[in-house]
Amino acid sequence: MIGVMITSNSTMCRTIPSGSGETESLRISLIWLFNALQIFGLMASGAVTLTVLISNRIKRAMTWYIFMGGWILWCISFFLLIGNQTDGCPAFGFCLFQAALIYAGPPANACATLAILLELYFSMKSTLNKMENPRWRTIMLLVAPPAVYVMVFLEALVYGLLNPGSVQRDATGMYCGIDSGLPAKVSAALVAIFSITMLVYQVLTFTALYKNWIAFRQLQASPQNNNLSLSMMIRVSVYSFLPIMALGLSLVAAILTTSSSLAHIVTATLPGTAALIFGTQRDILRAIICWRIKKNHVKTYAEKGVSACIDSGTAV
Repeated sequence: MIGVMITSNSTMCRTIPSGSGETESLRISLIWLFNALQIFGLMASGAVTLTVLISNRIKRAMTWYIFMGGWILWCISFFLLIGNQTDGCPAFGFCLFQAALIYAGPPANACATLAILLELYFSMKSTLNKMENPRWRTIMLLVAPPAVYVMVFLEALVYGLLNPGSVQRDATGMYCGIDSGLPAKVSAALVAIFSITMLVYQVLTFTALYKNWIAFRQLQASPQNNNLSLSMMIRVSVYSFLPIMALGLSLVAAILTTSSSLAHIVTATLPGTAALIFGTQRDILRAIICWRIKKNHVKTYAEKGVSACIDSGTAV
């Protein structure tokens, strides 16, 4: 998620060179591929979030909504430069605002992923030990991602205001950034910290599962513990490796001191990947299928007395 951060930009208003042997048509094609991936990510994340919101049978924690909301905001922040990616000169304030949003997104989304993992871990531990989850811990998990977003946004905004010459359109033309190492290093450092913490808690989570497997399965089968989902733990664990991959792309871009279209396109797949990983859970798919069935066959099923669509509300 940080690969989009580290760039080597030209002046904000100068026509952007093709660079690295790319033809102009290829460069423009890559820009629109980048835009298309962001649009797909927005639509997919929005559809998944809306499905959960309007279904009275699907249950998700607030950390999940913060996580999905972060990806929706991520996609919207990249739309701001559409129409000024190849020609024209983005206004300074407009360009700085987008840059600050883009720098804030990766660490906040990494923090939100960590918050989901921590909530699953602490919920599992408290349930297995028959202890109450402290309220302060829940509040911290909810507050941390937005707080990280606001702090990094303000840091980048203030830095850009103090160094207006560094606010430039990226060399690929895909978005605006700050041609300085400081905002990128802050974002990269935070993502690295959150990613390492995720790895630690993944080990702790699956170690605890291994030691308490029988008890965990019994608790999972209980209706009052439907938030304890092994599938959700696996999904979060799989997804938490993606920030590490993106951080690797950032380091490569930093070493080469260049702005890579490939790195940007790879990071543009993250919102859509999040939607696919967390939107293909059984209860969400069942809700979508059942709405379709109910729309077309309400009368048929009512006459036959068949209840074909019963959601458990379990996150699997």
